[in-house]
Amino acid sequence: MSWKRVSNLHEADMRLNRFLSHLKRFDNLEVAYTIEALYVGALHKDRPSLILLEAFSHGALLRDHFSNDRLRDITLKADENGLIFAAELLGPSSQPRVSKKEITGYQDIKDIALGEKKALARSCSPDMLEKLLAEPEPSVIRNLLLHPKIQERDVLTIVSRRPNLPEIIETVWFNRKWSLRYTVRLAIASNPYSPARMARVAMASLSVRDARRLKSMRLYPGIFLDILIKAMKGLEEEALSLAVEAIDREPIPFPEVLPEHKQ
Repeated sequence: MSWKRVSNLHEADMRLNRFLSHLKRFDNLEVAYTIEALYVGALHKDRPSLILLEAFSHGALLRDHFSNDRLRDITLKADENGLIFAAELLGPSSQPRVSKKEITGYQDIKDIALGEKKALARSCSPDMLEKLLAEPEPSVIRNLLLHPKIQERDVLTIVSRRPNLPEIIETVWFNRKWSLRYTVRLAIASNPYSPARMARVAMASLSVRDARRLKSMRLYPGIFLDILIKAMKGLEEEALSLAVEAIDREPIPFPEVLPEHKQ
């Protein structure tokens, strides 16, 4: 399947759905190698890789094409063949869980009906917008992200909150306007309440400095971040080597006297 065919689809979910429908025809080892290649491509900031990698953060879409048993088998194949990024992306992970009852919004708006909150979220005053940022209802947050006055700092407030519902973070992640922003991806990767696969996909967009900072927070056990930082450093060294090579290359000689321009 070519990137051209995939990119011609207008909706992001349709594009990812078509990609997964093709990918599921491969055998398990081929799927593992494909995921590994996409993750490495994302580290190189290759746009098609970054976009297609998101398919593995979309739990519902992924389950439409791959059973849990098959995902487990793909993970085993990845692990057996040293495909660390694929194995870590698909493998099981522990993360804190919280119920909706544990997250309370502003008390002075708790009695407002959900339908009214959803309507308010699209065009409310700045004061009400600030209060709705704390709502534990994904449908309210989904509408709030469409508010003409919402700013990046507001979105960061939503995804940085702890504790948080994974459904709230997913709502922001699947909003293209906001999820492609570096600061939002960093906040999602830094929140232990983010869905694990989503956080690992977001990590592919990080700088070495932020990946190191994430490692120092000790949110993610295991060696994944060590491997990630090592890969990022390798890319930086490769880029530096190419830059030095370009600088050291003999300059193109220019004529001392430019030829006259002929009419």
